[in-house]
Amino acid sequence: MYRIKTLSIPTLLLLFVMLTCPALAAPSVSISVDRAEIGMGQSVVLTSRVSTGSAHDRGGYRIIPFVNGARWGAIETTTDEGIATHLLPLPNAGPMTIQVLAEAPPTRAPQPSWIWGDTRLEKTTQYFQQRFQFQGDPALARLFIAVDDEATVYLNGEEVGTVTGWKREAPLSDLATFLVDGENVISIAATSNGGLAGLLVRLDTGPDLESPVLISDSRWTYFPSAPYVWPFYAEVDGLGVHSLGDVHWNPYRRSMGDWPGLTSLTWDMVGTPAPTTGLLSAPTTVNVVRRALKRPPVDPAHRVGIQFEPWFTPGNANWSSAHAIPLTGRYWSWNRDAIRQQLIWLMESGIDFLVVDWTNHLWGKAHWNERSDNTNEIIHATTMLLESLATMRDEGLPVPQVVLYTGLNNGPSTTIEALNEEMEWIRHNYIRNPRFSGLFEIYKEKPLLLVHNGGGPQWHDESGAFKPDNTYFTVRNQSFQHELNDHADYGFWSWMDASLEPVPTPYEGGIEALTVSTAFFGVGGWKKDGAHGRRGGATFLDSFRAALTHRPQFLQIHQYQEFAGQWEGYGYGPHGDLYVDSYNVELSDDIEPVSRTAAAYRGQGGWGFYYLNLLRALVDLYHQAEPETTVLVMSQPSDGDTVVGEELDISWTWLGKAPSGITLRVNDQLIETDPMVPHHTLDLSAYPTGPLRIAVTAGETQSRYPLSFTEASAPQENMGPATIEIVCQHRQE
Repeated sequence: MYRIKTLSIPTLLLLFVMLTCPALAAPSVSISVDRAEIGMGQSVVLTSRVSTGSAHDRGGYRIIPFVNGARWGAIETTTDEGIATHLLPLPNAGPMTIQVLAEAPPTRAPQPSWIWGDTRLEKTTQYFQQRFQFQGDPALARLFIAVDDEATVYLNGEEVGTVTGWKREAPLSDLATFLVDGENVISIAATSNGGLAGLLVRLDTGPDLESPVLISDSRWTYFPSAPYVWPFYAEVDGLGVHSLGDVHWNPYRRSMGDWPGLTSLTWDMVGTPAPTTGLLSAPTTVNVVRRALKRPPVDPAHRVGIQFEPWFTPGNANWSSAHAIPLTGRYWSWNRDAIRQQLIWLMESGIDFLVVDWTNHLWGKAHWNERSDNTNEIIHATTMLLESLATMRDEGLPVPQVVLYTGLNNGPSTTIEALNEEMEWIRHNYIRNPRFSGLFEIYKEKPLLLVHNGGGPQWHDESGAFKPDNTYFTVRNQSFQHELNDHADYGFWSWMDASLEPVPTPYEGGIEALTVSTAFFGVGGWKKDGAHGRRGGATFLDSFRAALTHRPQFLQIHQYQEFAGQWEGYGYGPHGDLYVDSYNVELSDDIEPVSRTAAAYRGQGGWGFYYLNLLRALVDLYHQAEPETTVLVMSQPSDGDTVVGEELDISWTWLGKAPSGITLRVNDQLIETDPMVPHHTLDLSAYPTGPLRIAVTAGETQSRYPLSFTEASAPQENMGPATIEIVCQHRQE
């Protein structure tokens, strides 16, 4: 006979809680995709859902995708509901097994920022101070310091130690006896030996590293020289510090190891093998079928190229200051999958040639064999690009050609002799390599080669009596900002003009070259007068008008991917505020598709597929003998903007066939506008807080490429009217 044991009331309650309370459930992650089969190079929408015992702690998980056992795609973060969405491109044919790793959010405690005072790139010692409150008698106190290059630390006037470098080592421990109950002061004399400099500070008084008592942030002050009574608290006011980036986004991130509060860099780079342990989802499979790419018709008289950077390597641009994250994820430029996806996108955009940037290879060098290991990384990445082009050509795909863009004078100069040695190396290793035969743009019966000469035509006269050897190449000089000089009159092509009316380069009675830009900086960089940000695509479209006017033989697009700028406070110029290359999402010129939500150095998500689709629409328009289609963009507001106030200015512009009128809708409500005026002031008082969906349509027009943010547009056989739609968030003041 079985005997039933009677349970006590407390035991029954505990059992009930264990069976019914979700707080005790272990976290889990599940995934789904919107399609089980796609074409090669297309994308799936991957949705991940994190479940935990509490509905209040599902946000902040990093969702890290893997495809066929290797890292692929941007890293996204779950919403408060535990959901993350990826736009996941898949460049290879065959079955693709997708799985994600969910990393729990790092500590939610405030995180320190890298700080510095005067950011001029010279050797200096600066003196930092901050007062802070501490209550009680700590049993443990540890001070974590990272510095470029050396710091001596004082607590309440007493020296506690010296630290060098920015890797995590043993912290300054056993500091409890230096703290007092109440107000304390920390003083740090930090020395930089020149170049980039920074200081990162965190004081913890508990064993769990979850609640720092003190962090470096914008509240700190500094002195250019030791103040009176140093290292005790200076009663005089110090100067405000510069913030260079938080603990996750800073120049030193890749060398900091397991500094407290950091998320792991293990999974940052695509191609990293998948883990076997951790919070992993069950896998799902997408079948990727080989397909013929929808390459626009080729026009030999009007070649379209795009500037392409192979500089994402550990020794060059390593994504640490990137303003957005590509949909492929952070890649090294020799990653075959990243290259393949980029080439598929560009082939279907009508790109005829890639302008591959080698402009900085010989800065300050007298000979080609003096080049640095960092330069060799870029050469290796270029070789992998050529290998990928050759492989895809073998598959019958219409790959673009290559134009190498070397450098003679781009700030620091090299010699004509070194340039000629570089050209000889290119000829023997690339041009004469049978594997790469037919991959280089041929102009006037020889491979076309560009030489960056920022000094202009006068530089040759000052630097040497002979010119680059053009025996085996058709050589063209290239500089920039031709609106400020006469370089185009001497046959120079342009890397970028800081004008909505870029300057054409004439040749033999026609126009040989012209460069248009998605955005551009002026003489003073991105943050000074003369710069034009993206403006929702209006800068790209306005610049492109010159292409339709001049119809050059070689049209360059500035540019496909750059993702590298200067850290805050470390721009060029005497004050460190001249920012070039890239600054943030608006003040940058990249076209490569990026995540719409992933965090970066100066950005929280970007443009998705929008600029790739705009490129396709404009190249299509360029090849029309007479405008048949219309490209319509909204210059303000931008997609994802938060709008406040009583009124909202909405502006638009178009290129191509003229519309008969404009229709404006806000949240599906028709708004009366003047058809002759390309803007409208919207009364926001009529709209509640929440999403504001704004759509502008050009009457009696056709559009072959919808300007989607979420997918790469294919050419439409049944064209609809030109339309642009964005979503803003309306917030009451």
